[in-house]
Amino acid sequence: MLYSFGSWNTIWVDGILTSYNPDGSLLSRERIQAWIDQERARFRVLVGNQGGDPQVAIISDGSQIKKYDLASGSVEDLDFLPILIEPYAPPSKGTETVYPHPLAGSLYTRMAELVFPSALAQRGGNYKAIGSEMVAGRETLVVEWSIPDGIFVERDWIDLVTGVNLKRQDFGKDGTKTLQTDDNIQRIEYDPNLSPEIFTVELVEKPLFSESSHPAAAADKDVAQTPTPIPPSDPQFGQIYFVVNDHNAPQLFRLPADCVVSEVKCPPAEVVPGYPNIDSTVTPLVWSNDGEKAALVVNDRLYIYQPGSETWLLLVRSDYFYPPVWSPDGSWLAYVSSENNIQNLIIVRPDGSEIRSLTTDRFTSEDVRIVNISWYSPDRLYFITQSRSNLKLYLVNTRGSSWDELAIPGYGLKDYTVFSPDGQRAAGIRQSGSTVSLSIASELDKEIPVIKEIFSLDESSLWPVAWSLDSRKIAFSVNNTNEPASGEVYVVDTRSQQGMKKVFRGSQVYSINWGASSDHILIEADQEGRTKLFIASIEDGTNHALSISGVNSNVDWVSPSWRP
Repeated sequence: MLYSFGSWNTIWVDGILTSYNPDGSLLSRERIQAWIDQERARFRVLVGNQGGDPQVAIISDGSQIKKYDLASGSVEDLDFLPILIEPYAPPSKGTETVYPHPLAGSLYTRMAELVFPSALAQRGGNYKAIGSEMVAGRETLVVEWSIPDGIFVERDWIDLVTGVNLKRQDFGKDGTKTLQTDDNIQRIEYDPNLSPEIFTVELVEKPLFSESSHPAAAADKDVAQTPTPIPPSDPQFGQIYFVVNDHNAPQLFRLPADCVVSEVKCPPAEVVPGYPNIDSTVTPLVWSNDGEKAALVVNDRLYIYQPGSETWLLLVRSDYFYPPVWSPDGSWLAYVSSENNIQNLIIVRPDGSEIRSLTTDRFTSEDVRIVNISWYSPDRLYFITQSRSNLKLYLVNTRGSSWDELAIPGYGLKDYTVFSPDGQRAAGIRQSGSTVSLSIASELDKEIPVIKEIFSLDESSLWPVAWSLDSRKIAFSVNNTNEPASGEVYVVDTRSQQGMKKVFRGSQVYSINWGASSDHILIEADQEGRTKLFIASIEDGTNHALSISGVNSNVDWVSPSWRP
């Protein structure tokens, strides 16, 4: 964080800043976009309410700064300080004075503290890593910050490559852990080629929020198309759920999956009532195997959704959740929570009863973290712990909480394990230097698991990875780490002699979801600066983008899930 400014020269960000009243009700929510040329002290910042056009523009051409009130048309000249073009060198050792990046104070928005987090890194106190998550398509380290007297104040999501703060939640210093602000960068481009016209301080026409680092103007607005309804679809193929993040309160939509699979025109997508998400931090629904219920994490709350009755049950609240997983028969939900610096693996019935810890306060977030959980059988769970020196794999009995430590086949600290739905095998990702490999481990309960490597490539990363529901096939994205960025999705049948089959190529892949038949996958990926959804056929290797009537196509479609 301290030296994150050195990891990029130009940047474009699109984000949401949310503030709450002391009672938890919404106080304000505004959208921010910023184009920054750090070396020349040039920037353009647009500020507006969610769902609307910009109301304020702040522009620097490297020698002067102007602030525009776009509603009234008034213009204000702001001070351009000489320090803005001087080299910045934060203190390498702790001092009583915090030295923020000079540009941070000239952007006139707290979004600047995310883009230039050097000042946050100089505050002292205690920093504690509690997990990793994907934010804005980037892998982040989730860090909690406490002031010197031990009061938990803040949670940050730090880009593992650049050190930029992609998400920040402030809970105040009164010890109540009440969320006060929730700031999110939803889209980010590092080192885009920014035209000098972006930083022209004399506005020719009113600027609009843009879909990428290429600015938009009022003349660029599109006219929405009128949807054409068609007959209902066959429910046996399940349903596809996804969130439309249009910079207003996010909405959860659903549509039948058979029309998507067959590439015929679907009926208009249906809004799911009661969706409890109140900010732009969205996660996908986690469905039980029978499709009768789903779990949803919203910040510090865990909900159970039942589509049959359209009800949302608040199951439990916690400081932090690891994504929940359903038992094979749907009778239990397992999750990892963090309370008072202690992590626990917890199981609970879908109605909120019989909640109990299987690890009884054994793991502290500072020393050992639970980084992965999965079901082995209806009454046994895998979980993986990570310390500074190694990983450990355990199998715990939910009836008596007895543990067995199992062998981990050659996984290092940077590796990731994805268990198959039947609990019998695991896909292991290993990154060694510039080489990434994917292997399948079976007989996990034996002293020496059986390992089979199925993929290895240089100058790449590998994520996401998803097993088919029948635990036979694996889909994964191979991401080119060189320019231009690309993500290619492959499918492998792990129980046949057939090779890999490429089913999709895009600039960046965010998630992969399997259909119940294991014949198709739903892909969340970038399309010209927007997150969209694609369906790929495993049989013939073809894919197509979803075209859904009744949904704004000019915003991101995110966090998809496929209900069985």
